[in-house]
Amino acid sequence: MGSTDFFGVYNALLTVGEEVATAGLFRVYGHEFAELPLVGTSELYRRKGFFHVFMVCFERLLSYIKVKKIVIPAATDAIDMWIKSFGFTKVPPKMLAYYRETYTSMVAFQDTTLLQRDVPQGMVSSR
Repeated sequence: MGSTDFFGVYNALLTVGEEVATAGLFRVYGHEFAELPLVGTSELYRRKGFFHVFMVCFERLLSYIKVKKIVIPAATDAIDMWIKSFGFTKVPPKMLAYYRETYTSMVAFQDTTLLQRDVPQGMVSSR
């Protein structure tokens, strides 16, 4: 296995006062897509809507910079949550092969399923 390239990986934080409620690592691949390989909410803020707020804000950021899709590697036990609660779908096999061949720096975890979702455009204006 070759070295992993973490160039261009950023973090996004949703804070309550000075505490981090939800955090995610992401990388943007031009206007085509952004990957969100790691995201989580601290125990104190779970089941209170903070994760949903984080996703709405993250989508607005992606919409503002005109990114078309969000792509996430979902653990087996979280696939239903991503699909039912956030509208993600499984990446079709041909598209998965394209991502893996073209974007070799994508983060890949064993036993995960790559999911995707369109980013609504025009959520935020540049004015």
